[in-house]
Amino acid sequence: MFNLTNAFLIVIFRLDKVKYGDKGECIMMKNQSNVERLIRSIVGLVLLLLTVFVGGVLQIVLIVIGAIMLATGLIGFCPIYKVLGRNTRDENVGVKKR
Repeated sequence: MFNLTNAFLIVIFRLDKVKYGDKGECIMMKNQSNVERLIRSIVGLVLLLLTVFVGGVLQIVLIVIGAIMLATGLIGFCPIYKVLGRNTRDENVGVKKR
């Protein structure tokens, strides 16, 4: 199924291999390792908690950066990594070796 959202993902994030789920929804491929996801999530939460103690422009900056880090950590997909062609995820996680 092709729609405007998929076209946006392909053009902006250069997702050459867009995968689709059973219902035709676009699935983003994970490109972060579990350790990196954990670190990003923790740093994102800390930045969001720091917004309680600051104000003004710094508070807005911390909210934006913290929310982005938390979201990418929870999802496991970083669009900037995709554009740069970087992948820290080990594709063999959970695969038994013979």
